[in-house]
Amino acid sequence: MDNERTRQKLEFSEEQIWIGTPFETFCDFYKEMQGQEMSEQEQKILREILSEMKGEDV
Repeated sequence: MDNERTRQKLEFSEEQIWIGTPFETFCDFYKEMQGQEMSEQEQKILREILSEMKGEDV
């Protein structure tokens, strides 16, 4: 599905790309797309999902 807002945010620029942990990267992505930080409950759910995927705590 074509989404102009998302397409504009994902355009490449000359700035360096920082890649953090999967948790940090998703939190940054969420903030960029939603215009706000994830809530504590959302962060808790994300940590649980990532932990299950990796088989360990994050």
